[in-house]
Amino acid sequence: MNKEFALIGASRAGVSLAYHLVKKGYRPAYCWNRNVKKYSLIRKYIEFDRFLGSLEKVEIPPRIVIIAVSDDAIKKIASRIALSWRKLDGVTAFHISGTLSSDVLSLLAEKGANTGSFHPFVSIPDIETGIKRIPDTIFTCEGEVASFLQGIAKEIGKDGIIVTARQKAFLHVTAVFLSNYVVTMVSEIKDVLEKEGLTRVDLENLLLPMVKEAGGTALKRKFIEAITGPIVRQDEETIKKHLQLLSGNKRLKELYKVFGKITCEKIVDSGQENHLHSLFEAVKG
Repeated sequence: MNKEFALIGASRAGVSLAYHLVKKGYRPAYCWNRNVKKYSLIRKYIEFDRFLGSLEKVEIPPRIVIIAVSDDAIKKIASRIALSWRKLDGVTAFHISGTLSSDVLSLLAEKGANTGSFHPFVSIPDIETGIKRIPDTIFTCEGEVASFLQGIAKEIGKDGIIVTARQKAFLHVTAVFLSNYVVTMVSEIKDVLEKEGLTRVDLENLLLPMVKEAGGTALKRKFIEAITGPIVRQDEETIKKHLQLLSGNKRLKELYKVFGKITCEKIVDSGQENHLHSLFEAVKG
């Protein structure tokens, strides 16, 4: 197969992905970005044959088109390509959004392109970090070219998992909880503890093993086997004390109450309620 590709949108994930494609022998034919000033940054990582000033100025489409723009721009970009590029027969076009399915590329499919979505299931805060993380990353592969994308995932990353559009959407919601919101929660906790005089080094040494262990245990075991803490012990006084300590931080106090309520409900769902009524009342604060 002809391995030349175009990168449409110089996002952090897009450039990281393209970097590893080049390392595996793929030819970087075209690059387009809405802000052309970013081309100087991209050249530090990849030297494309052409950096386009206009998305419409592509006479011969490459065999692979990677759309790496923001989610709300994907359909618009696909429309521009469909209207201005020649027939796309034999072209494989995919986007790297974590939320959207390949359906958003329907206009390209109508022009003959084979479409899909290909998402690195990892957080990429910057290009350098993305380049380091991609080789150990698992990708979700969706659409009519899912098997082809799985092959790319195995070339440049750790593996690829073929998913449906609905499975992909739920996985992305999961990633928001486990990646984005965990960062928010840990940051809030750090702020509180630093105000109490604990150093960042102390917090890292104390909390990092706990975060790693909790995540691993939760994934490997049933909830009722993995959960620990004052609710499981039915320690109502400790819960009340925690809520009192958090009275100066409304956000963390609300999180504590919400997660406490969910924990109680899941214990009930597991058939292990054992007089949880008073604990329900306690976590309401």
